[in-house]
Amino acid sequence: MSVTNLVTLLPRVDRPALVGPDGTTLSCAQLGTRVDGLAGWLAHRGVGPGDRIVVLMPMGFELYIALLALFHVGATAVLVDPAGPLATNLAKARPTGLIGVPKAHLLRLKCSALRGLKVQLCTGFTPLPHRRMASATGPTVPVCSDPGPALLTFTTGSTGAPKGMLRSHALLLAQHHTLLPHMPVAPGEVDLPTLPVFLLHALAGGATCTIADADLAAPGQVDGARLLAQMDREGITSTSGSPALFARLVEAMEAGVPAPTHPKRAFIGGA
Repeated sequence: MSVTNLVTLLPRVDRPALVGPDGTTLSCAQLGTRVDGLAGWLAHRGVGPGDRIVVLMPMGFELYIALLALFHVGATAVLVDPAGPLATNLAKARPTGLIGVPKAHLLRLKCSALRGLKVQLCTGFTPLPHRRMASATGPTVPVCSDPGPALLTFTTGSTGAPKGMLRSHALLLAQHHTLLPHMPVAPGEVDLPTLPVFLLHALAGGATCTIADADLAAPGQVDGARLLAQMDREGITSTSGSPALFARLVEAMEAGVPAPTHPKRAFIGGA
């Protein structure tokens, strides 16, 4: 099969794929099993190209399992900023499903765009009708060879009404291959990406990806000392993030916090 999306690049081997802030690990093989199971469940419920599924959860294991499962079946993952004009953006997205943390499901009470959905998956408990994401598993289905757009995101709206931006699987693949010479990721590398899309790039390259022990919704307010300690503890070899986040790391080191010993590369980008 020709490569149609990043799912086909995921290694299925017994080495760490994701490391949580508490040191919990998910191997490449375990990640593949979780993605296959959720993709099978989604496909059994008719989710595929043409479906737009809102994904509302922070960076973590569940976020990437959900994204990769949606890529697997060819559906479009809709990513919205909870701090933005949420109701407006969701109405524009016209979603057919929601995968999110319990707090995200409470939006179903006040946002009409999130009612009557055919998929309602929650990472924990919510009093509203739902299926627990951990129990949503089905038989393996082939990776969709003719998927719809991979991602739908929105601009901030700082210069006008928020605009929807569709990113195709071809664009994500091209982005991955374009980044490789500049942001090399490979087995043996331990990456700490704080920009969510860059974790997909590192996973596709075979690196181990560590989830930052920080609230990435406010990068300018992260605990620099805590993040530096995590980088040293986990043997981080590369990291990426915004200038605001790196400013916190520099401030912590200037205050006397030791610099981590393993990083070889740091990539700074964004506004």
